[in-house]
Amino acid sequence: MPGPPMPPPSFFINQSMMSTPSNQQMLCFPATAPAPPWVYHILMMLNNISNSLSGMSTEVKSLSVCVAKLGNSNDNVCRKCSNDLRCRGYIDNLLLHGIPEAEDDTSENCIDTVGRICEDKLKLNDVKHTITIAHRLGQKKAEQTRPIIVRFNYSKSRSKVRSNSYMLKNTNFGISQQYPKDVNDRRKRLVPMYKEAKLQKRKPFSLMIIFT
Repeated sequence: MPGPPMPPPSFFINQSMMSTPSNQQMLCFPATAPAPPWVYHILMMLNNISNSLSGMSTEVKSLSVCVAKLGNSNDNVCRKCSNDLRCRGYIDNLLLHGIPEAEDDTSENCIDTVGRICEDKLKLNDVKHTITIAHRLGQKKAEQTRPIIVRFNYSKSRSKVRSNSYMLKNTNFGISQQYPKDVNDRRKRLVPMYKEAKLQKRKPFSLMIIFT
């Protein structure tokens, strides 16, 4: 059975329009006659559409919040993965601190310098030939001695140097691991807590695990 006839597409009406006799007369409805069924049908559809739009608006807002949270979570995951990859790339590297610089970078042979320190200070005579590369880190500054970054062919050689670093305790030299800058910054913030835990004879957490 066909439904009630529909009005032209350009025709819209609401309850306020139907509430006054003048509007009913303008729409060619007798003042005493009820509105045709299709008018209420349209009003009901408009009301349903309005409710649907309101519900969809709430869902869109909720989805926007979820997307923002997922974006932040994705950024954190990418940052952690990036730091992890860089840390793995530094796994065979060490930084040697406090070694005086030559006036001219081109005249400084960092491999020979590191090799002498390993032999004289760390008592390691079989390490120099395992050094792949050694150079100063960063731009030269008059008021600061740059560390030397050393990369080893074998993890065992690096471990030997790292294990014997305690022998530099009463010298001007020092050895540390290499980490990305943002990881180093976070480790530095935790150093006071680490020292405080040691003073209070509590088991200090290991800074080795602070990679991300």
